[in-house]
Amino acid sequence: MKKLLIMFIIGLFFLPLSFSEDTHTEIKLSKKTINTLKEYMEKEVKLKPDRLEYNLSKITKYPDICLEFEKWIVTRKYETENPVKIEGYTAKDIAKLAPFMKGLGVYNFMITLREKPEDALWYIKKGFPVY
Repeated sequence: MKKLLIMFIIGLFFLPLSFSEDTHTEIKLSKKTINTLKEYMEKEVKLKPDRLEYNLSKITKYPDICLEFEKWIVTRKYETENPVKIEGYTAKDIAKLAPFMKGLGVYNFMITLREKPEDALWYIKKGFPVY
């Protein structure tokens, strides 16, 4: 019995983490991806170095969101074939619901949906109020 319990506890450390409707898996991000994100945040969003690093660390925490964001940066189109879906919403859905959000804002909101779904769903329900 003790051996079975230990095997169960050890097994818990090897289960994939799941978030809402999708599963977050470890994906190695390329230097090209990182550079694409940095260049966008620096040149287009005009983030200062400290904010750029904060946003970069936030978005690279979730490779599925990060890679979809990179694709958006390159094409300026939201993924439709196999989009990341969190709490029933895709980035394209968020962009339609909050047209004032562009690129980085949309994908940061996708992270909020994953990390704090109750808060994010409240913002969606209230129509993205700005205070």
